[in-house]
Amino acid sequence: MPMLSVHVLGEGERVPMLHDEQGMPLFYPTLFATSQLRNAGAAVNTIRNKLADLLVLLRWEQANGRDLITEFRSGRFLSVADIVSLRDFAKLDMRELSSAGDGEKERGVVVDFLEARVSSSRALATIGGQQHFNRISTFADYLEFTASVVTQHQNPSRTAQEIARMARTIRKHRPRGLAKQRADESDLRSPPSELVERFMAIGAEGNPRNPFRHPEV
Repeated sequence: MPMLSVHVLGEGERVPMLHDEQGMPLFYPTLFATSQLRNAGAAVNTIRNKLADLLVLLRWEQANGRDLITEFRSGRFLSVADIVSLRDFAKLDMRELSSAGDGEKERGVVVDFLEARVSSSRALATIGGQQHFNRISTFADYLEFTASVVTQHQNPSRTAQEIARMARTIRKHRPRGLAKQRADESDLRSPPSELVERFMAIGAEGNPRNPFRHPEV
């Protein structure tokens, strides 16, 4: 199962990345993060959160035996039933699902979730409305981007209409009554990690710039 990590480049720049079990970056998530997020000036935390959303999408693919990139190449896009399934899966708290790579158990969790909606079976843990909204927004952006990339040499007019229809339908299935948060709003609520690290370094015992190193202070 893919994993999310943050790589530190030689210049100290932090780059979130999805990679496989051998450490190889996943091509389309990396392309999306680079061209649509990093090049647009998105903050590191924003990119990391978007990639965490894409992990959920990849788990849905695994649980349902799907390969969306291959399907897009052949001109098949998500149906309304697919989008409803994806919406319901995205509502789940991923921490409560089976361990990564256990597709059979994960499929069972999806079935349990759907049955829980019409029966008294054990309710599964779910995430809040805003996080659910953000996840589906990321799905729509990513799937619209990847579908456009892999079909760029096909019938441009008809294919573009199908992709736009799919993206619109995905966005229509977001929770109602919620507005999309600014992409970097979470970063604005907390100081940059570089500032926190610098503050902790100055506060270390023995640092000459530490204002509390003298007993009389």
